[in-house]
Amino acid sequence: MAISPKSSRHSRLRTLCTEWVREQHPLVYRQFKMKAAQEYTLAKTGSAQLQLGEAKVHVSSLPSGGEIYVDGKFFGNTPSDITLTAGEYAFKVTMGGKEWSRSVQITSGEIRIHAEMVAP
Repeated sequence: MAISPKSSRHSRLRTLCTEWVREQHPLVYRQFKMKAAQEYTLAKTGSAQLQLGEAKVHVSSLPSGGEIYVDGKFFGNTPSDITLTAGEYAFKVTMGGKEWSRSVQITSGEIRIHAEMVAP
């Protein structure tokens, strides 16, 4: 006898499996729940959310068009959004012979970095 996905027996079996994973492998369970929530959000809204420990870094400059380097690697021109994992990074924005640089501690979420390239 096949178990239909809508049957109460199937539902109870799924609940028992979920409870076992939650108790035996809490980290796996949390990752599974986060992934399921992200897939649901993506399907419903059409946009992806950040993973745990990731940050969306919006880099801008005045004037715009500066070259963005993170830990020496070119990432594009300002303004740009960059996704990075949490940690410390060396940001550098260059334009027309001028250079702006900072060491930045990135945490999860959304972060804005603005480089003023204008002479005082």
